[in-house]
Amino acid sequence: PYLNKDDPWVLRKSVIKRLIKAQQYLLESHPNLQLALFDAWRPISVQKFMFDYTIQEACKSRGIDINDISEMVTISEIFKEVSHFWAKPTSNPSTPPPHCTGAAIDLTLADIKGNPLDLGGEIDFIGPKSRPDFYENHFLKSHCSKHKLFNNRRSLLFSVMEQAGF
Repeated sequence: PYLNKDDPWVLRKSVIKRLIKAQQYLLESHPNLQLALFDAWRPISVQKFMFDYTIQEACKSRGIDINDISEMVTISEIFKEVSHFWAKPTSNPSTPPPHCTGAAIDLTLADIKGNPLDLGGEIDFIGPKSRPDFYENHFLKSHCSKHKLFNNRRSLLFSVMEQAGF
């Protein structure tokens, strides 16, 4: 089938079907909410750029010279951390990054007008706050109402996505 290399919204049919189900489940329980999509398909070159850029920025923010051989242990740890959030780019057809095959999509919750809700973290942020259960674990310790709200929103998103087969 023809793939428009300029279309960032290319998704597998199975992913589209599950997205529609997730939106239906969300509307059933929260008619004032919808899914807000950020991005889907990306070429391997973009995946590589984003992966490499994120590693470089993480090194820079920690004062680490990425070319310093004595920092290899720390750089390896950063590589592992980034790999939790960004699929390693590869042209190996048996292990492609999901975004490069139309198998992944970045999304969040939004109000009915399409305004993204605050889930307590920025899109593409790398760090503990991006873990799905961050506010669940944090709320148990702090009982902050904002953290409870973030946890509830994340739990809702997780629930509708899981019900839809993600």
